[in-house]
Amino acid sequence: MEVIRKVSASTLSAGHKLKGLEQEVYLGRIYGLAQSFEVITTQYGPQNKFEGEFVAQRVDTEKEKASALMGPTCYLPSVVSGIIADALADPKNKGVQFGFDIYASPNAKSATGYEWKIVPLMEVKPSPGLLEFANSFTAPRLAAVKEKEEKKEEQKEEQKEEQKEEKKPDHKKGK
Repeated sequence: MEVIRKVSASTLSAGHKLKGLEQEVYLGRIYGLAQSFEVITTQYGPQNKFEGEFVAQRVDTEKEKASALMGPTCYLPSVVSGIIADALADPKNKGVQFGFDIYASPNAKSATGYEWKIVPLMEVKPSPGLLEFANSFTAPRLAAVKEKEEKKEEQKEEQKEEQKEEKKPDHKKGK
């Protein structure tokens, strides 16, 4: 996975020709854990800059390949950016988990000729921290591995007991 400075919908559009777009195009997926944000001023106006851990999985349909990019900063389209910022504004939240599929849709009224279409993969929700978020998908796997290791240990113990039984002299034969 390549590490980059920032993750954004524009990151996903690399490899796609969006100018003159005639039909909706799937660009990829952005997900992560936002831990803080600040409002910055850009040439397009105010925008939320999120800090945390983010992944962009982009799809290049012309080259028929996908790539994953990871970064500490994330910019999202305003359509969803406000929802995440509102959740982070609550001091009880240590972070906010989110995941979205990103599309580019033609829009003749837009200055760019297209607009972002965002499809949620999950409910945007507060997270007590990265560890719990990671455990939500790694804990079941780790539990299965641990259970397998415990069974191996039990089998080893049983084998040792059987070997001890076999080595014991049979006192009945001497009678």
